[in-house]
Amino acid sequence: MSYQLETFIEAFNRAWTDGKVQDMEPLLDEGVVFLSPDMETKVIGRTACLETIRAYAKNATTKSFEVKHNDIHTWNETAVITLDYVIAYEMGHIVYNELGKELWTLKKQAGKWLLIWRALIKSQPLA
Repeated sequence: MSYQLETFIEAFNRAWTDGKVQDMEPLLDEGVVFLSPDMETKVIGRTACLETIRAYAKNATTKSFEVKHNDIHTWNETAVITLDYVIAYEMGHIVYNELGKELWTLKKQAGKWLLIWRALIKSQPLA
């Protein structure tokens, strides 16, 4: 099961950092929720969440992305994943280098893992 989830993490991150929104669609539940770092702003639904990825891809270029650590916990058909990562991206001719942390919840449906909740917990500039 851990291998399936590791593969999911890689596919999800490769899709959004490469701007391949179409590759993300089958990874998201229809009712998926993305939560912003303020823990109040929510984007609800697959279509709306994919639009946030399209907006990122339109306005930014990922220079590098590396998951430094992940922690995976599963309970039957539910998984919770935390990710710590380093990202460099260019937006508006400025390159940003940041440490990030995300929390995901996935459910297994018909033998396939789907993301149902994604929260960007924090992002901070690298020193």
